Amino acid sequence: MPSASRQPHGYTVATGTDTGNRLAARFEGVLHGRVNADNTACFWIEIPPKAGTSFAPVAVMWPWGSRALPGPLRVVDPDGAVIAKVGEYTVLTGGGIESEAIPITGCPDFKNAFGG
Repeated sequence: MPSASRQPHGYTVATGTDTGNRLAARFEGVLHGRVNADNTACFWIEIPPKAGTSFAPVAVMWPWGSRALPGPLRVVDPDGAVIAKVGEYTVLTGGGIESEAIPITGCPDFKNAFGG
């Protein structure tokens, strides 16, 4: 895991817009995450492989205003309430997003994301 100096407010994460529009698809699995040297954090869930394929990691885009905090690495909402922690089974609602359509902050190598 790259080292990063923690900002007082935490790490920047990929978020959706503040339009209030929400998608309602369900996505779940064990949350993985890492902190990057640029003070961003990347979170993802791995989709189990189909026959003959490998795990496919899908980046997570969090609600507007979310940020990551260390010890343990977790995502919190604007009020500081924990949304999810790395290593825990997480259930999300939202929709699929292609990385060509919107940049995935903290997860530049990911091709797909899920968020709302």
